[in-house]
Amino acid sequence: MPKTFHVGIKGVIRVNGKCLALKKQGVKDVFWDLPGGRINDDEEVEEALRRELREELPSLGEYRIGAQLGVHRFHRDFFPELFPGVGLFVVFYHVEAVPFEVVLSPEHQEFKWVSLENIAELKNDPDAITGPGYYNALVASLKQ
Repeated sequence: MPKTFHVGIKGVIRVNGKCLALKKQGVKDVFWDLPGGRINDDEEVEEALRRELREELPSLGEYRIGAQLGVHRFHRDFFPELFPGVGLFVVFYHVEAVPFEVVLSPEHQEFKWVSLENIAELKNDPDAITGPGYYNALVASLKQ
């Protein structure tokens, strides 16, 4: 039987060779996140990403959306209490930005700039989970 999926869009923001990771309290766990969210019914993909970047990083200045970095399928139902039986695909895009002072929306509680030299800190963080799709997208952006 075919499964129903929501599609999310995430931006991997890179400034001067470092990428921005955002810490978020989820329903059950704290995890390292990237700015983005689900695509509204009437939005194009890039339009949805621009809206999410404005909402989650109000201080973000000039930026350019670049190449797609990958797609990650969650192998569990996402928010089963709200959407039983519905999965989630997340599409990651590289976003090159000019330097800016990070001001977070209430959705996130902390941020960290990561490079290839310190990205392992996200995986080894005992207080927050880093999903494999998110980690892989960060590495792909850092290697560009």
